[in-house]
Amino acid sequence: MMRVAMPLPAALRRSASTSLLWVTLSLQQISCAAPAAGPSDGGAVTPPLSDAGPADAGPHDAGTVDAGTFDAGPRPDAGGTGDSDHICSAGLTPGDGGTFAPIAGTWTRRDDVEALARGFGAEPFQAHTITTSLFPIDLNGDGRMDFVYNRLRTISRRILQRADGSFEAGGPFESGVSDCATAVDLDSDGFDDLVCTLPPTVLWGGPQGIDAAAPTLLPLDTGDPFSSPVMTTSAWDVDEDGRLDLLFGSFPGDVTIARNQGGRAFEDVTPKWNLQAPGLTWSIGFVDFDGDERSDIFVVADGAAKENRAFRALGPDADGEPRFERFSPMAQGCDRDHLFELGNLTPMGLTLSDLDHDGDFELYPSLAEPKVMLERNRRGFWANTMDRLNYPPITTTTGKFLVDWGARFWDADHDGHDELLVATGDDDGFRQMPNRGRSRLVFLQGAPGLRFEEAGPRLGLTAESDFMNLAQADWDGDGDLDLTAGAWADHPVVYENRLAPAAPHLLVRLRGTVSNPEGLGARLQMTGGGRVRHWAVGGTFAPRVSQPPVTDISLPPEPETATLSIAWPSGFTQRVDDVRGSTVSLVIREPEFLTIDPPSRAVAAGSAQPVVIRVRPVDPLGAPRIAPVTIGQLSERAVWAGPESVLPDGTVERRLLAPATPGSTVVVVTIDGKQVRIRPRIRFTP
Repeated sequence: MMRVAMPLPAALRRSASTSLLWVTLSLQQISCAAPAAGPSDGGAVTPPLSDAGPADAGPHDAGTVDAGTFDAGPRPDAGGTGDSDHICSAGLTPGDGGTFAPIAGTWTRRDDVEALARGFGAEPFQAHTITTSLFPIDLNGDGRMDFVYNRLRTISRRILQRADGSFEAGGPFESGVSDCATAVDLDSDGFDDLVCTLPPTVLWGGPQGIDAAAPTLLPLDTGDPFSSPVMTTSAWDVDEDGRLDLLFGSFPGDVTIARNQGGRAFEDVTPKWNLQAPGLTWSIGFVDFDGDERSDIFVVADGAAKENRAFRALGPDADGEPRFERFSPMAQGCDRDHLFELGNLTPMGLTLSDLDHDGDFELYPSLAEPKVMLERNRRGFWANTMDRLNYPPITTTTGKFLVDWGARFWDADHDGHDELLVATGDDDGFRQMPNRGRSRLVFLQGAPGLRFEEAGPRLGLTAESDFMNLAQADWDGDGDLDLTAGAWADHPVVYENRLAPAAPHLLVRLRGTVSNPEGLGARLQMTGGGRVRHWAVGGTFAPRVSQPPVTDISLPPEPETATLSIAWPSGFTQRVDDVRGSTVSLVIREPEFLTIDPPSRAVAAGSAQPVVIRVRPVDPLGAPRIAPVTIGQLSERAVWAGPESVLPDGTVERRLLAPATPGSTVVVVTIDGKQVRIRPRIRFTP
């Protein structure tokens, strides 16, 4: 078993700042109206936004990022008009109130699972730079959650769940991979695939579970695994083609990107997309900072006098490649903690929540000190709104500040107020500070009036260690999310969720058909019992471990029912009525209103086989409807066999002929004059 300890750069003392996420979900659509432009002397001020169409010969065409300074938006007035205060402040409001009731129940330690993990890593940790994790996934297709034990740069091992709910040790993966802690459906077959980082590899899932004997090695150079290990992995549909791409951040190193081409093949698009963010990367997050319904990218990193980089998504160029520009979501002069500018703030993770229930998401970057909460204000800028929260002071065992790593908002008791679960601990840099004491898992109960109260110790969450990552899944099958937490130079801990819910809930998993298979980037809204609540699907980003794509939805008490609204990344908004908490979980499938034949989206160049694009408009409940449809290309790389034709059932069809030479083209569809946000890429192979 390979075990190499390599000292990483010592982390310097971190401070923290926050910015605010703005996303609005309504029942029928996502509102993306920007505030009106105006002067900075009391009128509305709006960051300059680029158009969302094809490249227009401007400075950011072809996916490149300017090498010079980035746009931070208008600078607030320096005079005494007070406009600066409006631009730099946020409007987080107390929400709909309610009665506070302490969470009942317990977190119960699973010593049996922890013992199996310790057995895999019996050798002592040689350095405080080694991390562990315990990642939940069904490895053998029996419908029960198992675990992958990861220890940095050591071959990953399996822990398998028996039919009676007990666990047993399994062996290493046949392919000898390590650091496997991301599971998403990459090939749209309905099964989780497992992503590993040493080497960058995909182990494909199927009816029998994960097949480790036939991996796909990704065509990426992520750097030397010993001096520059991959610290984070994110799956997201970056080019908006309906397939999940993979992004890796190294420590130190740059962001590397594998575009999902379908057919279990990937392409290195790192130089093409040019998301240059060299540094000590902790996490790569996706947040719609500017409210245009596109996911912008936030790369957060360690170190002093460095930059955390936000990239605004500008839409496709003429070839359908995504374009980005560096920018700051905060107005100039307002980023006092230098979260988006040159400075010392080092967020380790990111998590989203609609704390005040207004449909706009807040963003919590996990930091050392100060703590930060970001919100998008009415002017279109993000601002630190931490002073609006009642956030309790929590310290190590010696009274020192805690260092946040993996963090996640989650309504654990289903009362409509999100809790905040945080892995806190010292890496090698913080550990060298005097009298630091012991860190722990922090569990803050959300309460009416934007209050948080510490509840972890009272509920049995008492383990002390230098925790670094979290993963939640229902591995005991009772409908509640359980918890595993990995650490720096220590073994993982495992907690079974035995909390007493205050109301019914559902574990929701999305299945995209036009959108990406996991629905990552979708926005969920629950309406029922006099409440409206919102969730960002895939809205947690952290080092070492990717949160499984399951959303825990709180529901009104029986016998009331709820309506769920799903704003898919495709732009389609689906509605599911009469939702009750009588079932444990719910899989919601996006109506397949856009299909391509062949499903691989690939034909041989010069082939006589046409590519057939079919569009069948549907209403929010999925029922077919009649609507005007256009089917075209971003650039005329291929020849249409003719115009759109309407079939007897109302389906609109158009046939694309393969050119004589290999290449690709991007299909663009409109329904009711509105462009579908997913643009499938058709490939013409040699």
